[in-house]
Amino acid sequence: MSSPAWQRYSAVAILPGLDAQAPSALGFNVRITNQDAILVRSDLLGGAIKVSNLQIEQFGIKLSSPTLVGPLSDPRGWAAIDVNVRGSKFRFVTTHLDSIVPAIRIAQAGELLRTAANTSLPVIMAGDFNIGAHNSLDPSFPAYQAMINAGFTDAWQSKRAPDPGFTCCQAQNLLNPTSLLNERIDLVLFRGGFGVADISLIGNQQADRTTSGLWPSDHAGVAATLRLPSRQAGNQ
Repeated sequence: MSSPAWQRYSAVAILPGLDAQAPSALGFNVRITNQDAILVRSDLLGGAIKVSNLQIEQFGIKLSSPTLVGPLSDPRGWAAIDVNVRGSKFRFVTTHLDSIVPAIRIAQAGELLRTAANTSLPVIMAGDFNIGAHNSLDPSFPAYQAMINAGFTDAWQSKRAPDPGFTCCQAQNLLNPTSLLNERIDLVLFRGGFGVADISLIGNQQADRTTSGLWPSDHAGVAATLRLPSRQAGNQ
């Protein structure tokens, strides 16, 4: 019997995020832990897929908020891994930009371009960018435009336009009877010879809800299948 699909993946990078604990008004402690990860097919790792040059960095500019227990900093950042798939090389980057202050998002996107994306390799960047890519009036839209100007292609836009592809956000309790998705902030961006074979949303249909009426997440997932660029020689 084959293993379940989720057992065929290994975490090759884990980016620590906010990890905070505080007492609640009800007399017990409340804790929030946020992490981002890069997963690779276990059955292909070391064979058809080889990874190297793991990098994990925090953004220099981040949100700091006052709380009853003192200032709380949200340590967001990025993780990157260089990938070799049967001779085709590229860098894969994941990130989760600030969700509250547009100016911080713009600064973090600039950092991302100067650091993780600063390579001659083809690059894929995927994550929750918290930028309304569908809306040029979004105050953080300049960050999206900067990535496009840096040579990145928006996989959804290139394959599915004019479908808006909204990914955010359902109600916090996930019990809203009809979908509330009205923003496209979860993105797959690429630069350097990739093609988009397919891209779709996951968890955005009524049939995806549990029997108790819960949506799978407050976001819809984005599943993209990219065609690899031709083999690159001498890339670093």
